[in-house]
Amino acid sequence: MVIDREVLARIPQRPPFLWVDRITGEDQDSLTAEVEIARDLYLFAGHFPKRPVLPGVIITESLVQAGALLLAGRGERGEPVLARIRSARFRREVLPGDLLCLAVRLLAVDGGFFTIIGRAEVAGKRVANCEFVCTMRRPNGDDVR
Repeated sequence: MVIDREVLARIPQRPPFLWVDRITGEDQDSLTAEVEIARDLYLFAGHFPKRPVLPGVIITESLVQAGALLLAGRGERGEPVLARIRSARFRREVLPGDLLCLAVRLLAVDGGFFTIIGRAEVAGKRVANCEFVCTMRRPNGDDVR
């Protein structure tokens, strides 16, 4: 696993809780990224050890981190933090060794809140989608809004 420097420069998360390896595309309102799901990932030891599956909450977290990368790339001040998950749907399993492709798009900005829609795929097939809201937090913990 090689993590792109741009990812490390934009968001505060670090291994073992960094769920984006690289940015693969970006414009003002959308971003695509990837994360390689290691076969020996520590959480597989306890999450269905006989047939490991990446937890849905981790797929959601990877989409939220991709959203944070998008907001940071737009020059938004502060650290993007999750404020709400409006919807989430899981369609397929993500397995050890999969390449999880992430796509996020900014839907709306309302005051200090950013509504983002995300889609996760493996091998061109949708595994999950969610809509969530982020806000910005200053490094000292205060909300920017």
